Amino acid sequence: MTARAPLVITAVGREAAALLAELRSAAGVEPGWPAEEVAALLVLPSVGALLARRGAEPLGYVLYALAAGEAEIYDIAVSLACRRMGVGGELLDAAIEALGAAQAEQLHLEVAVDNDPAIALYEQRGFVVNGRRRGYYQRAEGQAVDALVMTRSF
Repeated sequence: MTARAPLVITAVGREAAALLAELRSAAGVEPGWPAEEVAALLVLPSVGALLARRGAEPLGYVLYALAAGEAEIYDIAVSLACRRMGVGGELLDAAIEALGAAQAEQLHLEVAVDNDPAIALYEQRGFVVNGRRRGYYQRAEGQAVDALVMTRSF
């Protein structure tokens, strides 16, 4: 039996913008982000991204920002084939570690109210619901879905 390659998480920059945009699409997240928009974010000194790979295969990423002690997860996406395998949790943990080392005091994110696996993951990592944004997400079929605003302290 062959051992599976370990999950490796590394920081990436603007050069990975097209890959991150492809991963978002492969994760089934709509609407997609054009690579140009991702690249524009990644040149900002306040924005960071971490990429998870197993061997040469990219599995997911997290995109975040930090300013004046306040951090925000902009996006976290894992390929559909790798869901429920711990990749999202590993990415979130790595982002929390990086942001904590950079002196973040609070970490915020939004999550669709019907994304129960993500909500459970965030609660396991110490996030609490502190707000709701009505109609925040627009699904491909035109349905508006509320977002929960969740926050965690460092």
